[in-house]
Amino acid sequence: MLYELCSIGRYFERGVGWLFILCYRLLMWNNHKTQALPCINTKQTDVKTHHKEQHALTRYEKDKYLMKDNKIIVGALEKFNLPELKIVGLATRIDTGAKTSSLHVDNIVEFKQQNRKWISFDIHPDIHQVDKIVQCSSQVKAKRVIKSSTGHVQTRYIIETLIQLGEHHWPIEISLSDRSNMTYLMLLGREAMIGKLLVDPELNFIH
Repeated sequence: MLYELCSIGRYFERGVGWLFILCYRLLMWNNHKTQALPCINTKQTDVKTHHKEQHALTRYEKDKYLMKDNKIIVGALEKFNLPELKIVGLATRIDTGAKTSSLHVDNIVEFKQQNRKWISFDIHPDIHQVDKIVQCSSQVKAKRVIKSSTGHVQTRYIIETLIQLGEHHWPIEISLSDRSNMTYLMLLGREAMIGKLLVDPELNFIH
């Protein structure tokens, strides 16, 4: 009888031991699963975030100038050069609603050169330094009556000059006007963009 009781006790001890081990393993498995899930999600989020950042960085950096259909993609604001007028990095508003490009100038003086009509004028190339003045001159191509965006009608001098964006340059017509009340001293209109530019209004200064 004593021997049988001892045998039952040993089996009971073994059963408790196996039960303890099983509970311990279940507890560790649950803890591992709970801790692992956030780690997996974090890695997935990091991958997605990195992908978005990489896409944003490379969208307009794959080429120096992103082209489509042989046209340069520009933002709503860009910096252009006017090499014949010795103007570099002029912040310009791209306006597809305007037909003619315009440039703010002061002190227009008309004169003759080789029996042709010329004008001299002053340009303020830096809107943050209005005291900086560049004196320019150009042959007059025409004088036209132009209606501004505010509805004001005036006669303006029209000149033709080169505009440059990086390695690309082409001739455009510019009307000389008073844009002193505007944020940007130059506006680029549709006629200057035809066959050359495509506008992405979500972006600014991508060149």
